[in-house]
Amino acid sequence: MKKLLYISSSMLFAASLSAAPCAPEVVSQTLTAWGQSVASLNPTTAATATYSQNATLMGTVAGDSVSNIVGRENYFKHFIGTNKSMGVAWNTINVVNYEGSSVASGLYTFSITNAEGQTSSIQARYTFALETAAGSCKIIEHHSSAIPANAFDARATN
Repeated sequence: MKKLLYISSSMLFAASLSAAPCAPEVVSQTLTAWGQSVASLNPTTAATATYSQNATLMGTVAGDSVSNIVGRENYFKHFIGTNKSMGVAWNTINVVNYEGSSVASGLYTFSITNAEGQTSSIQARYTFALETAAGSCKIIEHHSSAIPANAFDARATN
């Protein structure tokens, strides 16, 4: 099977030429389902529900990337930990379709309540690459990083 290589501002990924991009509303539904899988607090669900089998994840609090179910499940075991609840708020979603895949990028916020009932949040930026194969829109690449405390607004004018 031929692969087509795309380069985006935050990741490198290969999309199958036989795959199709996901419709924008399906991308939104897939991202919502991803957020719900994280909120389930089940690492296996979070690692498998919306990802293709060999999808790559460069997680928000990870030091490395993983490209299989076991690696994603280990990441989500760490990320979810012993928290009582987690939620994802989508602050911005930008979707661009390419031949064979879709790319969604923007900002999201994780709301976390730990085992002691203390709440915190992590603001992060993300890029998801998705493709439709076998009638289902799946994540094939996911990069996320926490927004640094000293970040500035690049859109601001002087």
